[in-house]
Amino acid sequence: MTAIAFIWAFAEALVFFVLPDFYLLPASAAKPSRWMSLVLACVAGSLCGSVLLFAMTDYAPATIEWALEHLSLTGPSQLARAGALIDRHGLSAFLIQPFSLVPLKLFVYSYAHDGSALLPMIGAVAAGRFLRNIMVAYAGMLIGRRFADGIKKRWRPLLAVYVVVALALVAWAVFPA
Repeated sequence: MTAIAFIWAFAEALVFFVLPDFYLLPASAAKPSRWMSLVLACVAGSLCGSVLLFAMTDYAPATIEWALEHLSLTGPSQLARAGALIDRHGLSAFLIQPFSLVPLKLFVYSYAHDGSALLPMIGAVAAGRFLRNIMVAYAGMLIGRRFADGIKKRWRPLLAVYVVVALALVAWAVFPA
């Protein structure tokens, strides 16, 4: 379970557009005793993806900017918003990011593109991601503890509904009307 959380968060920090929350919440509900290890795996994945994106931005900024402007759920206006938040709040923007509806990858790119230092960003990304992930996983853990019997008895239909909703959201993001 933690490997999936790590990989999902890593991919989301680079290119994937579905937040690890979509895995973190049900995984924490399914295994309430593992909620904190799932949080830490997501934070580690986000950090590794962010460090890689930071390095790639330093190496090929124009290519990375083009890719970010063309990924699903990102674009020039989102990139400009991330840059404005970084300009206004500095590293504190990474604490705002998880609640801003602007993808982490855009904050990392904007921060790296300005020639800022990697090490302070690592701490800021870790803090921001930890705050969001701990809230999501804690909610999942509480749901899992409260409804353990129902989840165990009805996990297949619950999973089916969850997958259908997640696929609908992905389709909506990839193929907007």
